[in-house]
Amino acid sequence: MDFAIFDTPRPEVDAATAAHIVGEIYGLDGVAEPLPGERDRSFKIATHSGAYVLKVGSIADRPDALDAQAGAMEHVLRADPLLPIPAVVRTSSGELGSRYQGHSVQLATFIDGASPPATQSSPALRRSVGTLAGRLSRALRGYDHPVLHRAFPWDLGQLPGLAPLIQDVEPELRSVVSAVLDRFERRILALSGGLAKQAVHGDINLDNMVIDPSVPERIVGLFDFGDITWGPRIFELAVASAYQGLGADPVVAMAQVAAAFHVADPLEAREIDLLPDLVAARAAQSILMAARYGALHSDNADYLTENTAAMAGTLRWLANTDSEEAAAQIRNVCGLR
Repeated sequence: MDFAIFDTPRPEVDAATAAHIVGEIYGLDGVAEPLPGERDRSFKIATHSGAYVLKVGSIADRPDALDAQAGAMEHVLRADPLLPIPAVVRTSSGELGSRYQGHSVQLATFIDGASPPATQSSPALRRSVGTLAGRLSRALRGYDHPVLHRAFPWDLGQLPGLAPLIQDVEPELRSVVSAVLDRFERRILALSGGLAKQAVHGDINLDNMVIDPSVPERIVGLFDFGDITWGPRIFELAVASAYQGLGADPVVAMAQVAAAFHVADPLEAREIDLLPDLVAARAAQSILMAARYGALHSDNADYLTENTAAMAGTLRWLANTDSEEAAAQIRNVCGLR
């Protein structure tokens, strides 16, 4: 597993430099404001013509990583123009992105909205997330790029590659995380390997969306294609469901998200049969990554570890849940037997 882009500190780029980049490469005069992030640096750029988001990629990442993300965004909007994702802003010379002092840079439109409540998600929001995830799944079909096939720690299908990080996990969680890793290798890899593969956004979580503050179940923006990978589409649903079940019964949350996803992009029973184990896998993945990088990058620890406690709760809940019974419950809600 290649951990280099996560081991490397985020780019040393300040707001003044971000504004300079936008002026030099995109011909825009604006004021930059830092945004939170994991391994890249992002800034909101306010201009007279509108607001944008500048992303400055990690110097340890592939040079074409941001091009892969931009290509996916353009593909999605061609397939489903009404999906609420940012539009790529091309450079003054018409390119998807550019380079600045060794870093890839990308500009996209800024989508205004409110952050979803940090408390337990509502059934209405879960249905909205499921619909959005299903539409995005359909829209991403047919897109591919070499970056999607790299060794990448946030690729759910590569979970076994995170096993060395178990030493960084709190002792009381190691056994339950190890059990998930073992089950994934013994059961999930073989079963998911028989499913059709496609591009997967892979990070539909509350930090990557904004809602209408007057209609909190209406999602008005989904962004950050930075974790896009290649895998079974059920991975998309699993990741989205994992974050909707935090602090709640994860099986009920899965069923609500899955039912809406199924309407937008009909699922097969054999895909749903994997969902409880895949949600547990995402919880374990989140805990493993947070344990290592929360300690390594102490200046960004709050952002990197914000979901650890809730994911641990999900993992413990699912450890005491029969995955076959949970899958049957979800299939029933989706009208599948």
